[in-house]
Amino acid sequence: MPYNTLALETSRLDTLLAFLAVAISFADYSKHGLLRAARVYPYVRREGDTKSLQRYKWHAFIYVVPEVYDEVTEVDTIIVDEYADDIDLLAAFTAGLIDSDGTIVMSFKRRRGKMYFETELEIVNANKDLLTRIQQAWADYGIVLGLHVHSKIGKTKRFKRLRPVWRLRTCSQDTISKMLEYILPYMYNIKRIARATLTKRYINGKVTKNTEIFRRVHERLIEYYDHVLKEKSIQLIQKLYWNDEILAIEPNGTIKVTPRALSWLINNNH
Repeated sequence: MPYNTLALETSRLDTLLAFLAVAISFADYSKHGLLRAARVYPYVRREGDTKSLQRYKWHAFIYVVPEVYDEVTEVDTIIVDEYADDIDLLAAFTAGLIDSDGTIVMSFKRRRGKMYFETELEIVNANKDLLTRIQQAWADYGIVLGLHVHSKIGKTKRFKRLRPVWRLRTCSQDTISKMLEYILPYMYNIKRIARATLTKRYINGKVTKNTEIFRRVHERLIEYYDHVLKEKSIQLIQKLYWNDEILAIEPNGTIKVTPRALSWLINNNH
């Protein structure tokens, strides 16, 4: 992958759209042009290829200017220090982590014949120092998050983990409601936005408190994002792949289907 390139590999359409919504803001269209600066390639893994868990994937590439690349790929905790004094910057930074490495957990558990709704907000990352600094930054605004080991070093059924992974989380509905008030406006992942919105409205009494009804609403959400949208993503990948086409994203967010060969010709003319 060339230097100054922001890249994403995912099987999920919602993750791809969230990445593009942010990344095209940094695309260097003036140098690389409309069809080259921001591109998405469909990928279909060959039968028998065990290097990837997913057969159908999106490969996105965004060319950015060197200064922007150095800044957005910096993972040092000094970034959090720069944002910590401004609640909006901290919220936007945290929202980005929720979109990429986090989730809003919605679960329903039955105790003594009664259904209960439980929720959790978490960010999972191998950079403990980063999560610790985020934890400290939010504590300054009265929002307390816990930091725990998510998974330890060692082998699993699918891969070998070389370093521990940490989880920054809270299951307090009051804390989650306060935090979502700040970060929800900056979120881009449509699945996580849906979960966050439902959770926030439930906690604040804006939707039915009938847990059985709310559980069915949640099941419909899961059905759409984990099944319907996934199937549509696979169908689109297949169609583009077999037609030898890619997606080109323009500065205004317009997504255009273009022949792969045209992108190749442009690349070789630069």
